[in-house]
Amino acid sequence: PELTRNGNSSSASDVFAFGVLLLEIVSGRKPTDAGIFFLADWVMELHVKGEILGAVDPRLGSGYDGGEVGLALAVGLLCCDPRLGSRPPMRMVLRYLNRDEHVPEIDENWGYSDSSRRDSQANFGGYVSSDRASSSYTSSSLTRISSSSFISGR
Repeated sequence: PELTRNGNSSSASDVFAFGVLLLEIVSGRKPTDAGIFFLADWVMELHVKGEILGAVDPRLGSGYDGGEVGLALAVGLLCCDPRLGSRPPMRMVLRYLNRDEHVPEIDENWGYSDSSRRDSQANFGGYVSSDRASSSYTSSSLTRISSSSFISGR
């Protein structure tokens, strides 16, 4: 989020992006939808309710290991913490995913105010109850990136 707010890229913004990717893979959902829905907020709401596995893509049916997807969702949430300094370094993310380290408890306050949490809850109703199994998904494409941006690094 820092990249879109102020143009600053960092290893913490890379961790955030990786967390979003984990959530996308497990849920089968896009990270945002018309500015109303943010995937990490929705997964956090399910986590707070004790229903984090409700974020799993229903197209998977029962063909997944609940422990593995629960781990991926929890690590994804840790990576998506809106507080820059609260995100784990990528080295720790890999240790969590390899089960070399225990995943810490996720702070349910997650840095958002009560009013933004209420607004988020109001927006989630239509998405949680939608029939995702019959939804169609569109493809997306990347914009061009110059080779100089890769060469210069961070």
